[in-house]
Amino acid sequence: MNMVNTGNAESGPSDFSFMWSFWDSDPLVPWSWRGGTTAVAMEMPPIAVAHLAAHNLVAIIGNYAEFGSENLRLYSYSGEFIRSYKAPDLGKDAHFGAIAQTAGGVEVVVGCYQETRWLELAGEFSLDHGSAARVRRSY
Repeated sequence: MNMVNTGNAESGPSDFSFMWSFWDSDPLVPWSWRGGTTAVAMEMPPIAVAHLAAHNLVAIIGNYAEFGSENLRLYSYSGEFIRSYKAPDLGKDAHFGAIAQTAGGVEVVVGCYQETRWLELAGEFSLDHGSAARVRRSY
């Protein structure tokens, strides 16, 4: 994974915007912010991206084929890798499929098999502990 940074030091969420769409099928995820323009390159197009403004972070959910179940990755605005998370063990082949900032915190969707049935489960996610609470079907 390569990082490209054309910005300055961290300066918060002002004027933040992604220049990436799932439909682009592009493994390069660029964003602009008050400090400049930054991009993170994956080997495969990611599944989802989100701006976690309350935490001053960018979340990228990488492709399961590239990252396995540890496919949620957090970055600073300047593109510095902060940490990755393994999907909560809710079933076989569990991996993240979506992430969003909500009024109450961060919500994730985890896809997994329970027995032979594919499920997509949503829950409140703790960035401190990497755990999900109040898990329910996402649809």
